[in-house]
Amino acid sequence: MPPPTKKAKAKKSVAPLILKLMLLCSLSFSLFTWWRFHPSGVIAVVGPAGQTNWAFIQTGLFGDPASVLRVSDFPHTLIQPLPLGEVEGAKSRAFWSADGSVLVTRGSDEQYQAAYDFTDHRTLHHWVDITELLKSRGGLGPEQPNYPGGKSEKGS
Repeated sequence: MPPPTKKAKAKKSVAPLILKLMLLCSLSFSLFTWWRFHPSGVIAVVGPAGQTNWAFIQTGLFGDPASVLRVSDFPHTLIQPLPLGEVEGAKSRAFWSADGSVLVTRGSDEQYQAAYDFTDHRTLHHWVDITELLKSRGGLGPEQPNYPGGKSEKGS
């Protein structure tokens, strides 16, 4: 049997390199995805359904005062948790439906701003649609008690 040529040696050495590169890419994607769904500096928003429907308030980064309510509904929010809107205690607050299947943001004017339905995996932004959905799920339930920066005061 003749000794392997340079071309054959090159093909043999490229295959492990490609395999290592693919492994590195998949590991990087896994870490990126985990980081997007488990960021630091968050306040968990747990409703009547417990941990089955998960959301969190992500505090502002690098001096940004905004605190955003985000919904994590895997695999429906695969790339990153879905932002519902800003919540700040007195200005805008977060509520659950009575059965824990809907998360709602409501402004100080008592108007619903946005809602996420964990059962149908959809977002609503019209207050009439949100009101009807809440009625079908047992009405308005408990409010999120804690807000970033210790702002636990509630609006009117």
